[in-house]
Amino acid sequence: MPRPACLEPLVRGAVPSATRVAGALAARPVPVVAFTADHLPHLVDADDYTDLLAPHLPGTAPASGRRLAALCLARLAGAPSWQQAAGDLAMDPLKAARAANTLVQRITDPDAFWDSAERLARRYHRRGLVDYGVRRRALATLTAVPHAVLYQVCRPLDHDVTLQRRRHAAAWVWQHFTGGDVREAPAYDPRLWPSASTESVREGWRRFAAWIPDTVAAHLTAYGHGLLHPDTPGGT
Repeated sequence: MPRPACLEPLVRGAVPSATRVAGALAARPVPVVAFTADHLPHLVDADDYTDLLAPHLPGTAPASGRRLAALCLARLAGAPSWQQAAGDLAMDPLKAARAANTLVQRITDPDAFWDSAERLARRYHRRGLVDYGVRRRALATLTAVPHAVLYQVCRPLDHDVTLQRRRHAAAWVWQHFTGGDVREAPAYDPRLWPSASTESVREGWRRFAAWIPDTVAAHLTAYGHGLLHPDTPGGT
């Protein structure tokens, strides 16, 4: 609902702006973080986000909050601005801008927020760094899993290997290895679905994600490893 004009000065005084949140970061001691933006997924782990950063972002859709968390980690890794953080992550600039310019206004205690972001950074470092940047680049053209690959595990389950299922499988592999928003998977480029609406494509993904059995998931994981490490035994 539109706010009455008389309330605007009060709202501006009560809600931190993007500049105030970024300013709180600039005023902090430089954190010791031994990673770069390439070591970050576009969406941080869902459980980590819920545990550490969600309490600072009330009313925020999880995917949007997880995207902002990734941008925050890129800032901690040295990006001097939100725009540069998005560039370092090769993230969609419009989605990054919405997260950085809008969601941060929900943060009422910037210092506590950055404390939580630093705790998240330390978690990622303790678990062992993954080069998500390499994965994103390696899988950037994965628009469909080959028929022969999917046939091996779908045929015993009496499931046909359609082009749509091959594309959903490709999106699953891409998301599994990059930690990205599945809606941005190369397999969901609108040009590949000229006769399907966005909602029907997403519904197809939801059905695929709900259906995929462990045997298929394990097979697709092995296939993805082969794409990322073609020189190892069993790689493709």
